[in-house]
Amino acid sequence: MDKMALVDDKISNAGRPEGLMDYLRKIDNEFKSAGINPGTAADFTVVTVLAVQLEQLLSVK
Repeated sequence: MDKMALVDDKISNAGRPEGLMDYLRKIDNEFKSAGINPGTAADFTVVTVLAVQLEQLLSVK
């Protein structure tokens, strides 16, 4: 499984978004180590957490 598929899988199966923070920081550090724009990686991290939280908020009945 490629890295982004693994990220997607973890996000999709997360019971609590805050439980992903350590994982997302690790991925962010891996991006930086690989020379991927840290600003883009940080944006990706933030928008991922936001998307998970919005999904949970909107699915509350």
